[in-house]
Amino acid sequence: MRLRALATLGTLLLLSALAWAQSKSTKEAPEVLAPPPVSLTALVSQVRERFPQVEGEVVEVQGKTVTLGVGRPQGVRAGLTFAVYRQGREIRHPRTGELLGRIEEALGRATVTQVQDRLSVATFEGSDVRPADRVRTGADKVRLTLLTFKGGVKDNLLEAVSHELYDGLTATGRFDISLGDQISVWLAQQGITPDAFLRGERVSEAAAQFRAESILAVLFKTVERKPFMEVRLFSPPRPEPAITTAFFVPPSIKPKTPGQFSASEQARVTPERRPRSLLARLLGGDLEAGAYSSGESAIPLKEVARFGFPVVAFDMGVPKDGIPRLLISDGDTVYLYRVVNRELVAEWTYRGYRVGRVFGVYLVDLDGDGVPEIVVNRYDAKLGINAVILGVQNGAPKILVQDIHSFLVALDETG
Repeated sequence: MRLRALATLGTLLLLSALAWAQSKSTKEAPEVLAPPPVSLTALVSQVRERFPQVEGEVVEVQGKTVTLGVGRPQGVRAGLTFAVYRQGREIRHPRTGELLGRIEEALGRATVTQVQDRLSVATFEGSDVRPADRVRTGADKVRLTLLTFKGGVKDNLLEAVSHELYDGLTATGRFDISLGDQISVWLAQQGITPDAFLRGERVSEAAAQFRAESILAVLFKTVERKPFMEVRLFSPPRPEPAITTAFFVPPSIKPKTPGQFSASEQARVTPERRPRSLLARLLGGDLEAGAYSSGESAIPLKEVARFGFPVVAFDMGVPKDGIPRLLISDGDTVYLYRVVNRELVAEWTYRGYRVGRVFGVYLVDLDGDGVPEIVVNRYDAKLGINAVILGVQNGAPKILVQDIHSFLVALDETG
């Protein structure tokens, strides 16, 4: 396998937070349709309660309307979707006779429309459902997209709120969270404002295009000179939000203080600026000698993006189109961006490779066509090291080679 070198860029400053679509601040608080949480912990609990793990039975069938033997005490709510299946014959161990399980036949899905204490009514999509068939919600983690819109709040406060919300949802163990940066870019391209999106405009289309099972949208505003949050939880195909709430950012959340490379600003002594020779300026650019140790304010760094997750692996390259690419991963999902005018433009996101955790990513041109392929290295405690090679087809990632039980490293032709 021949690996061809790609030109690399200089170091990119990666900070933890989110860079999202912009919206204008408002002076009046919108109508709150749900009790506002007193903290982000309460909001996390509300979101968690919307995705209960429930199993039950079909007790009555009337056309496409089915009655289920589960209700409010089990956490059932209107809009909750069940998988409907039929249990078949038992499978037993041939020597011990131990019951290993049952054959299951998938029949369709049922979406709840009415809920009572001991039963619920749902609309069935599928065929041949009968009483005594079984229903259940997904036992796997719910794929939740966190989409934030900035408007009138400081970046470091947005960073702090986003981190706490992300960490709180992750700590429940119920969600597989991805960030909605691609949706933000798409909304801006379509001319859809954050307020319009929170009203439900184009939500189903965005969810279908970016394969978002559920979207938690948060719009930050300034109301009465205080940071304010509007929150909607969308679970397509239902157009109306499952959660609609708004509240002031809890005062317990403090903006993050920018760190320093070395000594603090107060203690830093500004060195005497001396004229530099033409050769020194040509070779060294704008960076003064010794500036790195004297503090970040003297270093010509440009903030390009902020991410609301730790970046565990990244690579950069310049393919034949001359547009730099940034490849990053948070350990679960792989993101590819174009670097255009010192800004990141989302190109695609890949999260279909679910074995282990990502610890290394590379941009490599394997076939010499000038379009880089993507190498992803992962590690699983049981399966060990496992790698996959991704290509791009019609602007979306596709697997070229999978289940490579080796650690792949990108090298140029000279090693």
